[in-house]
Parts: sequence; structure tokens; C-alpha cells
Amino acid sequence: MPFPAGSIHIDERWLSSQLIWPEPDMTPVDLDAWWWWRKRNLDLYDSNVGARIDAIKGIEKVVQGLAVLAKGRAGGILSITGGKIADQMPWEALERGFIDRALDYHPVRADGTIAAAPADRTGALRVALLVGHEGNDKTFARDEQLAQLKSAFSASAQVKARIADADAIATLDLVAVPSDKDRSDFFADADPHAVFYFGHGRAGSVPAIWVGPENGGWLPLERLAGYATNQNPFPASWIFIACSIGEAPSHDAGPAGPEAFRILATRGARAMLAMRARIRPQLGQIVAASLIESLSGKIPLEFAAATARKTARRARQSGTSSLVDWAAPAVWSTVVGPNPPRSADILPQLIAAKLTRVAADDPGVGLGPPDNDVAQTAARWSQDRRVRVDVAGTDEPALAALFAKIAGAIAAQSPRPTLFVRLRETGSFALRLAEWASSMLAALDGLERETVIGRALRQLSNRDLDGLEALVGIPDIALIFSSPPNVGDITAWAIFEGAGADATIVLGYASVNQEQRPLWTLDRVDTEATMQIARDALQNYPATLALLAVLDGPAKREALALITGEASAEMAADLTINMPSGIVLAPGVRDIVRSTLQDDELARAHQRAFEARRSVPALIESDDIFAPVRDLAGAGAIELVDFVNAFATRFASDWGAAEWLRLGRSLESARDRWDAIDPRVLLEIASALVERQTLRQALPWLDAVQTDDPLLNTTRLSLLSEIAKAEGTPGAQQKMWRHAQDALRQIQEAKSQSPLDPRLRARARDMKANIARLNLYFNHDAEGTRVTFTAILDELNRENEATVASSLVATLRNLAECLFEFEPFRSAGAERAEARRHLRRAIDIARRHCLDSLGAEAAYSTAKLDEVESDWAAARDHLTGTIELARSAGHAVCQRIAEMRLFRLSVQHENTPFDHTLFAVRLRKLEFLESHVWAKRYAAQARAWAARELERAGDLAGMRLLLVRNIQLFEPLAQVASDSDKHLVALSHAGLASAGAVGNQESWTRFRELSWSAVWIEEHDAHDPSAYWRGDV
Repeated sequence: MPFPAGSIHIDERWLSSQLIWPEPDMTPVDLDAWWWWRKRNLDLYDSNVGARIDAIKGIEKVVQGLAVLAKGRAGGILSITGGKIADQMPWEALERGFIDRALDYHPVRADGTIAAAPADRTGALRVALLVGHEGNDKTFARDEQLAQLKSAFSASAQVKARIADADAIATLDLVAVPSDKDRSDFFADADPHAVFYFGHGRAGSVPAIWVGPENGGWLPLERLAGYATNQNPFPASWIFIACSIGEAPSHDAGPAGPEAFRILATRGARAMLAMRARIRPQLGQIVAASLIESLSGKIPLEFAAATARKTARRARQSGTSSLVDWAAPAVWSTVVGPNPPRSADILPQLIAAKLTRVAADDPGVGLGPPDNDVAQTAARWSQDRRVRVDVAGTDEPALAALFAKIAGAIAAQSPRPTLFVRLRETGSFALRLAEWASSMLAALDGLERETVIGRALRQLSNRDLDGLEALVGIPDIALIFSSPPNVGDITAWAIFEGAGADATIVLGYASVNQEQRPLWTLDRVDTEATMQIARDALQNYPATLALLAVLDGPAKREALALITGEASAEMAADLTINMPSGIVLAPGVRDIVRSTLQDDELARAHQRAFEARRSVPALIESDDIFAPVRDLAGAGAIELVDFVNAFATRFASDWGAAEWLRLGRSLESARDRWDAIDPRVLLEIASALVERQTLRQALPWLDAVQTDDPLLNTTRLSLLSEIAKAEGTPGAQQKMWRHAQDALRQIQEAKSQSPLDPRLRARARDMKANIARLNLYFNHDAEGTRVTFTAILDELNRENEATVASSLVATLRNLAECLFEFEPFRSAGAERAEARRHLRRAIDIARRHCLDSLGAEAAYSTAKLDEVESDWAAARDHLTGTIELARSAGHAVCQRIAEMRLFRLSVQHENTPFDHTLFAVRLRKLEFLESHVWAKRYAAQARAWAARELERAGDLAGMRLLLVRNIQLFEPLAQVASDSDKHLVALSHAGLASAGAVGNQESWTRFRELSWSAVWIEEHDAHDPSAYWRGDV
């Protein structure tokens, strides 16, 4: 038959056969005569087969030619067709001769009769997993094999992110289910993309699989294929982890290949992978796990086979065996010529796993169960999120292998994209990232380079740290860096420390003492041997290990014996990490100690720590003044409440929000005692949480407040009003007004009874300002609000500035926004000038009195005023200042909104191209804060803006996703929402109705069905959704 174009084929001759290359400029290679191949024994399970392969005439030239073709085709398929020699040549095993181990080598025994791949099913991968009878193989137990394989598939790195659900892997025991009808029903219900068979196989003219003597012995493959023939498309990919199925000689007439492939291809299969040699079940499991991971990432079987062979080869080479059975998996395919189609929808999980394996030079990373120490470390890092790892004394190759294994384990424990970034230790972080990114880009194909990770690598290769921000912003990303940024790499540190709460970032340190960074967990990867040492040490030093397990900071080794009475100097150094001021327990050891010891033993350790801090001289020293509070809380000490009240009275006079929050964290374990603590302490902690806009966390503290003091109760009510305001729901809005009005009423009643009390007068003034603020933003009564705020400002100006600084800053900002954001003042130049004066003064007062949170909000208002006056440079400066102040104050809502506004300004007014990835990074950070309605509204505004940018770029699918999300969030609130909320709903529906040439008119019909839409359409002349969408600014 004629050989397909673009394939390797062999012209079989009597005395000397000849290999013909698909490229005309490549010299043919003379091989042994065809009849000589009958005498060759190329059993890949024979330990001497390597020498026999090397003895094939012309084999070195064949290997060289294959390497040239593989490189020239950028990892594409090498189609091989024709004859007995072509079938018997061990193409897969020839990879052992390549110098370039990373070469993408994809030999496929291609059929020449079908020029295009049959259409496959759509949707997430579904697998049919079949097992046959174990025969005489004692290492192959059917029940165990099914459980192990399904578990390996489900736990394999990245697979969980891409299969439909747990039922997407359907299992069938062909021995236990002998009925033809039941087997056919199984295939009809499973509707698999791919079929895996584990068991024994037989080649020949009637290929078959072994189902046991009680079921008739050999089940013909023709019959098995009949079970899979139904109203659904025939499964495209068939995988046989079984002996012999792929060993039969190829036919010369199509579909060409062994009889097994002819049977499947005739019915519609695209590709078959089968073994050309015996293979052990353990190696077969590795091959299967690799294959299903690749297939779940929509990588065709023709390509997936190469990764599976590399993985099996690494597993073989890590042992002592010299077998070449890793090369047994071979692929036959109906596809010839163009590569099999691959979807452009490549998830980041797959790219991250691929790059991690490239960095570690190990294709098996993440396949199979991890070691216990690796699994435990992976679980800790996923929970801690920001980790500094002590890697002192670990050589670089060993560190890379370890970090890659942990990355694989994190990915296997959850469907998270997990990436190991292998960097050299010296040089600027941007330079080191550029070198790593450049090397990784070479491993990605064209489609992969257009993914989020691929585009980030391109940016990083040019030393653009926007690429780092893009990586950190991938949802649920876990990034493990072999070395950290330098102290001077300020931008990189800002990106890491500003990453979303869903991101895990791990940094390896050659010395953890080289710097200290707050809020980063210190860790070390401990081996199972170290864990056993810890368990043994608990028998000899229980009190010492318990003490170290409850301490948050270091302790001097020589003081431990004095505190606990144990001779702990002999305790193994492997259990601790040395710090400049003492030792800390390694986190893995800490976990073992805490899980082993009883609660009362840990409570005694906390009590010992408290007493050691109070001894003279102190046996435990710390700059953390809140450590004694944690000790007493952990000990369950009866004196905790009295201590906290006295502690706050003595030290709190110069505390800010940060200190009150630290006190709150120290009391977390003593929630049952909160209601006994001085309510002033509880309210200060709640106020600090509200100031940081972590509003829901403030509610338990407010619930614990018990007081009849009108000043304290007014504070509680005003905080509850602020929390309700941020929720944005109808019920919450009613609570907001009720709490605010109750607070004003109660303080006015108290003031009427004691009219000369300055504290009551001041609090009444603040409550009056709060009602005015709500009246401005919810009822838009700018004129009345201006009168109220002006009177309050006059009163505040007569007070000592330091005493009323917070009220001054808030009043000045609210009065300014009244003048430039609301009618009838917003268009008047005189009012805008007055507003700017108020904002300048507010920022100045906030700076002088360290009110960074209020100062950030005032700076943000100034940026908005700059935009009203089209002063884009000033707006950029004020937004940058906002971000810095908000970051220092922990005001995450203000910071994230300012970051998004700055991004939008750069695109709209500074000619910066719209980068969808960077937009998505900033949007995700805002979405984490959507429990606060300010963040929720600004995120929606940003989506509407970005939707227009995507529409201009032709990305209508991305545009629709953003607008649909807006509708989902705001349409339920439309009955009581503000005009701005209604505007977002109307605009989003209009955008959907206008997208593309036709648009989705059903969306506008849905909008018109809303109870308030008719009035809205009339008031805003929104009869034409397209005009409304394109005319809105």
C-alpha cells in the first residue's frame, strides 16, 4: 500500500532493508534484511535486550535521525508505518539512546487509511476501568487492584481538577460481572472517553483478555468492543495494561496494526495503547496514573504515552533493575499527518504540574502516594499559606527533588495548581525569575504559552514582575520557591505579602536567621526518621517538648531544664530550629507533640511558660508583651480575666488598632471567658476589627459585651450599625438605621440627665455625625448633610485636636465628599475647591496623629476629586499614597479598591494596554472582601468596565462572564438597592443584550420583568439596550 506522507517507513528487502525518512534531505539508513528479524529476540522484559538493540545494524544513525525529527517537529508525532520490520523495531526503547533526555519523542504506529481523527466526546474526562482475572500472578489481586487504581487516579496530581466527579471513573470487574447485558449496560452508563484494562491479554488472530476459567477463559476483544458499541460514540482511546495485546504482527491493509487495533479502529476508536512486552503491576500502575492525568488534561493518547514511558523509566532507574520494560507502552493511531487536535482550554493545574516536573527533571512528580513526611509537610503548607523554610545544609539537587515532591503532594491533596520555582540563590529576584521563566518557556508548546501561566512566564523572562503578580493571582495557587527575594527586592515582597488569602507561598532559606518577617510561618521539612525521634523523645522529655510546643517564640536551651526539671540538653538537635535568641520546635515535631499529649499536659506547659516569664531573672524572655495572655488563656487559668483587665489598664494608653488586634488573637482560645472581661477591652478589640473592615470577626466580641454604661452601649450600637451597613442586604440596611438611631437616642437621653458631662456631649456629636453620614450616602440629602457637618466641624475646631483627631478626619472627609460627589454641589468649582481644602487638612491630621486607616480613606477621596477635575497624574499620586497608608493600617478593603482604581486609571488615561490576567488578579483580591458592600460595589463597577475592554478586544465570552456575575450578585438586592446598584444591574443586562452582532435579547427581556425596571428605563431613556450600554460612561 502507499505510505502516508510525513511518516517514517521501511522498505523491506531480502539482503538489506532500508529506513526511509519523511524529510527528503535525510539520508536513508540500511538495516538488517527482513528475514533476519525473525531470529531477533527483542523482549523488553529480558535484561539483555539493551545489548541486542544496540547491535541492530544502523541503529546509531536511526537514533540520530529520530532526534533530528523530534526536535524539528517541536514534540510532534513521528508517524511510523509499514511492514514487519517497522512493527518489530523497538521505537519506544530507542529513546534510551538520546543525549537530550528532555526531548519530546512521540513515536506512533500510524495507520494510513484514516486521515483525520474521529470526533471525541465533549466535557470532562470519563474513564471506564476494567480488570480481568488474576490468573497465576500472586501480585495481582482484582479487588485490591481496582481499589488501588481508582485511588491512584483520584489522588493523582491535578486529576481531581479535571474529571467530572468521583463517578467519572467507573469500574467493572469482568470476572464478577459475567452477564453480556450487564457489561453492555455498564458501558452505556459510563459513556467513557477512555477505557483502561488491567489484566492478562493474548495476541494472535483472535486477541482476547483473560476473565477466568469460570467465565469461559479468554474473552475475545471483538466481544468486549461489542459491549462498548451503543448509542454513544465509541470510546476514542483504549489502554491495555496487559501482556501481548500489542505484540501481534501488523497487517498491511487498513486499519493497519495488530488485530486488536483493527477491531477497535473499525468501530471508531482513534488510538490504542498496548504493551509490547510483559510489565509488572506496580509499573503498570505508574503508567496508568500518568496516562489518566494527561488524558484528563485533554492531551491526546498519542502524546500522553511519551510522558508515561518517561515516568516509568524514572521509576525503573531509581531502583536496581536494568530492564527496558518501561518502553513497553506503544501507541497505534488512525491519525496521520497533522497532530491530534488539542483544546485551547488548558487548565493551570496541568501547566503547573508540567513545569514542576521539568524543573525537577522528574516526570513522575505527583503520581502515586507521597511519603508520609512529604504529605504532612504539604498539608501544613496548604494551611499556613505564608511559609519560610529552613533548608540549611541541603544540597541544591536534593532540595529541588524535595520541593517538587511536596508540590506534587499539595496538588494531589487538592485540585490546586501547584508550581515549584527552581531559582539560583544569588542575584536580584527579577533576574533569577527571568532565568527560570526563560528555561520553562522552552518546555511549553504554542497553546500552553497562551495560558495564564505561559503569559506570566513571558513577562517574567523580560524581568517584568507583573508576571509574578499574575502567577500569585491564579486562584488557589501554591508557589514553592527554592530561594527568597533579597531584602531589597521590595516589589517582589509587596506582591507576596499582598497576595490573596487563597494563595500559598513558600520560600526556601539557606539561613532562616538572615531576616525576620512577621506573619510568615517558620518551617522545616522533617523526615520520617525525625518524626520517630520526636515520638521517642516524648517518653524522655514530655514537659520540655510540651513547653516548646506551646511557645510562639524561641527559648534558650539552657533554661529549659530549669523550667521543666528535665535534662533536655541531651535532646536531639534534629527536633529544633536554631534562632539567634534560642530554639524553636520544628513544625512537624510540634504537630506530633500537640496531637500526642493530653489537653491537661499542654495546659500545664502554658502555666509553666507564664511562670517562667515572671521569674527573676526571667527564664523565658520575649519582646511580645501579649505572650503572657496567650499562656494564661492556654492554661485555662482562673486569673486570666483579672490579668487582662489590669494588663490593658497599664499598657493600653498608647495602643493603636494593631495592638488591640494582637490582644484579641491572644484571647481566641478563651472565648468562654470573654463576657467576664471589661467591656471597654472588648469594644476596643471590636473597634479595631471594624477599622480594618474585618467586620464579621467583630460580632462575637460585641455579643460578649455586657454593660449598662450609655457610653459603652452607644459604642456597641454604632459598631453594629457599621457592620450592618457593610452587608448591603435589605434586612441589614434596616438594622443599620435601627442601631444608629438607637445609639443617638440613648446617648441623648443620658446627656439630658448629665448635660455638662463632656464625654456624653462628644459622643452625642459623633452619633449625630453618623446619622448625617448615612443620610448623605443612602438618602442623598447633600444640602441637609452639609449644614450638619459644618456645624459639627465648627464644634470640633474648638476642641483640642489630639482629643478629637479621629472625629475631625472623618468629618472633613464626609463633608468633602458631600461637596464634590453629590448634587447640587458636585458641578460647582467653589465647592470642589472647599472640598480639596478639607481633604488636605484631613490627610495632614491623620498623618500627625498616626490615623493611617482614616488617612487612607481621605487620600482615596482626594484621588476621586482629582479624577473629577481630570488631573490624572495627581490621581495616580493620591491612589499610590492611599495604597501605602491602607497597607500600613491593614485596611484591606481600601487598599484593594485603590489598587483596582489605579489599574483602571493606567488603562483609561495613561495608554497602558488592558491586561486581562492582571485585571483578574486585582478582581480576585476584591472578591475576597465582598462581604463588605463597598468592595462588592467597586468590584461590580470594575467588571462592567473590564467587560467593555474585553468587548473591544473581541473576547465576548469573557465579557459575558463578568456581566453575568454582576447580575447574580446585585439583582436579588434590586428591590431596595441604591441607584448605583440598579445602574449596575441595568448596565449588565444591557451589555449582555448588546454583546456581539446579535447579543442575548433574552437578558434584556429578563431585565424588563423586574418590578422597578419600567421606571428606570423611562428615567434614564434606556429603551435601546445597545445605546444604553455603549453610551454609558
